[in-house]
Amino acid sequence: MRPESQIRKMLSPYTLISFGVAAGILYFLVSYFKIDLPEILETIQNTHIGLFTLALSIHYTSFPIRGARWHYLAANGELHGESAQRLPSIRECSLLVYLGWFANSFGWLRIGDAYRAYAFSASSKLGFFNSLGIIIAEKILDITVILLLLSISFLGIIVLRDLVPSTAILLLAIGLTTIALTLLGIMAKFGSSISSRLPGRAYLIFSSFQQGTLNSFQGLRLAIALSVAGWLVEAIRLYIVVRSVGYSLSLVSSLFVALVSALITIFPLTPGGLGFVETGVVAVLSPWIGQNGALVITITDRSITYLSVLALGSPVFTLRYLLGQRNKSD
Repeated sequence: MRPESQIRKMLSPYTLISFGVAAGILYFLVSYFKIDLPEILETIQNTHIGLFTLALSIHYTSFPIRGARWHYLAANGELHGESAQRLPSIRECSLLVYLGWFANSFGWLRIGDAYRAYAFSASSKLGFFNSLGIIIAEKILDITVILLLLSISFLGIIVLRDLVPSTAILLLAIGLTTIALTLLGIMAKFGSSISSRLPGRAYLIFSSFQQGTLNSFQGLRLAIALSVAGWLVEAIRLYIVVRSVGYSLSLVSSLFVALVSALITIFPLTPGGLGFVETGVVAVLSPWIGQNGALVITITDRSITYLSVLALGSPVFTLRYLLGQRNKSD
């Protein structure tokens, strides 16, 4: 996805429609639940700035972790050794992860991942579909680790005798993981047979995509550790956000809620899952904290994970685009 195309997507009718749908969902959320808006606004105004700043800082430590994981997955398989030297640095990968999140915040159907694949392929010379395969491998790993951590946090909530959430969330995670691993298994077993029956260009595209996906799964210990670390950072951020607005939630429960939010954004129907994430998180948090508290926490947390990415990502994306244009003209 070229930067020019990315900018056009930002202004496309599909994006505007997606924001319209998100606005409708948020309106339903506010009007359906019995929400005391004056109390919510007062609570937000009294947010502990120090804790909020700490949560914001912790959130941005997740990008180097995800960047290191992406670099490691790309360096697997055939890319080990001398050929790995052509890969973008971990710093560059971390920046691209952030810009991918930024693009997903205003684009629909995770267009930021396509942008990441294009930018990565341009830097590494691996090819777009090979790079996209690495990102798909990253997503499959994420879904699997989310299921693992959801199960652990669910058991932790039971052990702590906290309010046990609906098992439907676990069933959703199990379903997504099963689908992802099944498709991966089909690709591993029948991929060569499928690609051999495809015509010229389609064969090259599928083979490159298959190579990028499957080769990423060689030597996964570090990738799994980095994935776990990334989601634990998300849980710690939410735990501190809850404290910053005057509520209390255990770290185990914070991990569970953060992972629910992640599940919703895997296949977002709106930019950044806007509307759906808020509704889901409020629904999960309300039995613990009440509707007003759940909405306060959700608004505060999304100001970090969504609004700050939009606000800070815009100048970073623009600067990168302008520097790229200048380098082309030199």
